Amino acid sequence: MEDRDHFLFRIPESLKSEYRTWLTPEYNGWVDAALYDRLTPGQQSDPENLFAREDARIVRDRRNLTARVDVNGQPVWIKRFRPSDPVDRFVYAVRPGKAVYAWNAAMALIENGFCTPKPLIGLRSAGSLGGAAGIIAFEEIAGHLPLRRMLVDEPLEAAARERFMNALGACLRRFHDQGFRHRDLRQGNILAASTDGSWSFCFLDLNRLRIQVPLSRIQRLREVEKLHLPEAGLEPFFEAYMPDVSSETMADVYRRRVDYADRLERLPLGRVIRKAWYYSWELRAFSRARRP
Repeated sequence: MEDRDHFLFRIPESLKSEYRTWLTPEYNGWVDAALYDRLTPGQQSDPENLFAREDARIVRDRRNLTARVDVNGQPVWIKRFRPSDPVDRFVYAVRPGKAVYAWNAAMALIENGFCTPKPLIGLRSAGSLGGAAGIIAFEEIAGHLPLRRMLVDEPLEAAARERFMNALGACLRRFHDQGFRHRDLRQGNILAASTDGSWSFCFLDLNRLRIQVPLSRIQRLREVEKLHLPEAGLEPFFEAYMPDVSSETMADVYRRRVDYADRLERLPLGRVIRKAWYYSWELRAFSRARRP
C-alpha cells in the first residue's frame, strides 16, 4: 500500500491496536484484526468472496451492493461501491472515494462520543478505478430500531412521544453544536434505543457528512427537514434543538417549509421543481466545510 493510500483511512490512536492493514491485488485498506482472523483464506485473499458466502443476505443490489453476513456469530453489514458512469470514474480517480469518506466520518463520530456502527472493513480499489470502487463494512448495532418505527409504524403515546422528541432534539443539537452536518438525515438513517426510560440515538449512512463550525440556523433547519417530524412532537423537539428560539415559532416555520415542499412535488414536474427549491436553499445555507 502506498503511503498516500495508507493514510486515507484515519483511525483514532485509541483504536489503532484493533486494526491491521489489508492488502490484496484488488484492494488496499484496513480490517478489524479479530474479524480478519475469522475469515477463510479465500476471503482473506479476495474480500469480494464475502458477498458469495452461503449466509450472505443481499439487501440491495443497484448502483451499489449491500449485504448482511454472519462471520462466526458476528453480524456484519458490508457494502461494495461501484462506479456508475465515466464521470464517477473520473471524479474518484483523484478523490479518496466513498468507502474512505464513510470510514473517516464514522471514526470522527466515535472519537467525539456519538453512536454509530464501528467500521470493520475499509478498502479502496488498488487498480485504475481508485476511489470509484471500494468496500466498507460495519458492525450491527443491537437493540436499536429505525426512527420510523417510533414516529410512524408504532407511534408512541403522547407523554412518551414528548420525551422521545425532546431527547432527539437534544442529541441533534449536540451533534450540530460540534459542527457535524449529516446532509442526509432521514428516518431510516437514525436508530433509537430506550434504556431505563431515556433514549439514545445512533447515526447511519455517513458518506455525505461534513464538518462546518459553526452551523447557521438555516443549516440546522435544513438538516432536520427530511426527517418529517410528526406535528404533535414539533414543539418538544425544538425546545431542546433550538432552545434560544421560541419552540412555537420554529415549529410553525418547520411545518410551513415541509408542507410547501410537499405541495411542490404534487405539481407537474413537481420533483424537479422541489429539487430546484431544495438546492436554492442549500446555496443560501452554504459555507466552507471539510470532510472528517
